[in-house]
Amino acid sequence: MNYLESISLNDKTIEYIEILKLFWDNKYDEVLEAIERNISKLRKGSLYYENNPVNKGFILMADARGKRIKEII
Repeated sequence: MNYLESISLNDKTIEYIEILKLFWDNKYDEVLEAIERNISKLRKGSLYYENNPVNKGFILMADARGKRIKEII
């Protein structure tokens, strides 16, 4: 894991490796904190994605398509 962490990987992969290392060291509270931190980042990104007007149109079209398919079946 140290080798993987030392080569040029993206930030998300390095964070994942750090979480694995904490888990292996039985630092479960720190693992949970890191996971919660990442979940909150995902939620913020998700809210931005959903509220973006361009994405909102695609989301609404996908929802409508899904409802239409359910009606057909």
